[in-house]
Amino acid sequence: MIRRLFYDNNPPLEKAILIIDEAITKIRQREFKGVLRKYLSKNMVRKIVQKRSKSETMIQIADMISGSIFRKYEKQNDKFWKIVKNRENILIEF
Repeated sequence: MIRRLFYDNNPPLEKAILIIDEAITKIRQREFKGVLRKYLSKNMVRKIVQKRSKSETMIQIADMISGSIFRKYEKQNDKFWKIVKNRENILIEF
């Protein structure tokens, strides 16, 4: 999944700074960084940092969009998904 998210970008990522939510525990953060380093080329992601979602607008937006998709498929409530559905680039279902 991680490779698909990073490699399907157009244009491809180059020297990106990846910001992840601070809510991820330190153990999970290390696991996540290890997976990224294993599967991604070194010049794709320059740095991985953790920040609090309440102070990062982009993390809040990502949470809202993923929450709307979750509600559509898991709760059969597409009220919020309808707002963002025309802006979807790619949706990977598992």
